[in-house]
Amino acid sequence: MHIPSLQASVSPEEWQLRCDLAACYRLVAAYGWSDLIFTHISVKLPDSVTGGDHQFLINP
Repeated sequence: MHIPSLQASVSPEEWQLRCDLAACYRLVAAYGWSDLIFTHISVKLPDSVTGGDHQFLINP
């Protein structure tokens, strides 16, 4: 199964935040913290990316 990359569709700044968020999820899983009941990790996209809207990236 091929899942196309979003890298060409987003700004370099947003792409870096997406990579950092993915790395954070991997670290949480590696340390066994992913089974906590209220565990979630999110990042707010900067205004330079969203045009002033409040947008977040979060794993459902």
